[in-house]
Amino acid sequence: MGIADYIKYIKETPKIYQVIENKILSEYSKEQEKLQKIRDKADDEILKAKDKLFRIIENKKLSYESLKKTIEVYQQYENNDRNSNLTQTENLNSALEDIVRNLYENGYKKIVKDFVSEKQDYPDLMEAFIFSPSMNEYYKESKKFEAKKSTTYWGHWINLELIYLAVYKKDELLEELRKDKKRIMDLWGFSLVVDEMNKIREQHEEPYKIKANFEPVIYERSRYTGYITRTHNFIIDELEKIEELNLEIKKKLNSLPKEKPAEESKIRYSFNKNGNKCYVKIGQFDEMEFEKNPALIINFFCNSSKYKNDYKSYHDFNGYYKFEKDIGSSDFARRIKEINERVKENTKNLINEIILQKPKNDNKNNELNQ
Repeated sequence: MGIADYIKYIKETPKIYQVIENKILSEYSKEQEKLQKIRDKADDEILKAKDKLFRIIENKKLSYESLKKTIEVYQQYENNDRNSNLTQTENLNSALEDIVRNLYENGYKKIVKDFVSEKQDYPDLMEAFIFSPSMNEYYKESKKFEAKKSTTYWGHWINLELIYLAVYKKDELLEELRKDKKRIMDLWGFSLVVDEMNKIREQHEEPYKIKANFEPVIYERSRYTGYITRTHNFIIDELEKIEELNLEIKKKLNSLPKEKPAEESKIRYSFNKNGNKCYVKIGQFDEMEFEKNPALIINFFCNSSKYKNDYKSYHDFNGYYKFEKDIGSSDFARRIKEINERVKENTKNLINEIILQKPKNDNKNNELNQ
């Protein structure tokens, strides 16, 4: 449970899981892609060999019981209707070999000669059937890939994640695997993982129910102790590197000369009380002149927002001018719309609004209003 909780914490902590994704799972993806390219090539070669062989069988009108059975096995593997602990590529290659061997042993050596290697490194002719030149490379790389699961950080993570899945995600993952016929072997393998995890948990929670000689096979303690120790140390090292890099970036940014705000980005405002005129200049755009009610409205918003962060209405406007400049709600809203349109036109639509009418009791919008 300790490892399961540790992996769960990593997955739920973005800063840490980013290290797993960038430094560990990225390497895993590269290894998978490398192996998949070879496998795809082998699959293509096997398919072409199968088409050629089946045409020969059809043209020669060959049909006898043992041959039918070997062909049926091939088709079962092809349709994922037959279980095996091998990949589909390996199963198809093996099933095709059985078909050719059957023909070879039943007196049809000549028609399968194209599938028999003449290389001297095949001392036993019965083992010399070859359909995919890429299969040898695939077998070799597959062994390397499996070996790396015990030595690489991505291999450690995959093994550790199995514990997390078996504890926290077993039901949904088993259900997902059951629905996918192509992943029948994944289902079988994960079922074994879950079964062993259940026994381990029962052994700790109810030891009297488990035989005394039960020993984990998948979750061998010494292996997983090594996995978790190496992975933890790797994560700590990477997080320290990130922290050091962030500090270095901050130092460089702080050492840069501070730029003064560009004069053209400022908004200038002035109000002529006697003439009821208001002047507004935004950045590099032409100065705008407002008169009468629009000028009074802009002056009201600019001054009142300095002191309060409350919603401003036409009642506030009239109160601000002590009802000497009485204005109705419809005229207040219409004038604000005119001001906004003027600003949009003057700034070529770069600024949508200068005065925002927003719903009452909305703190975020009140800030915008200010």
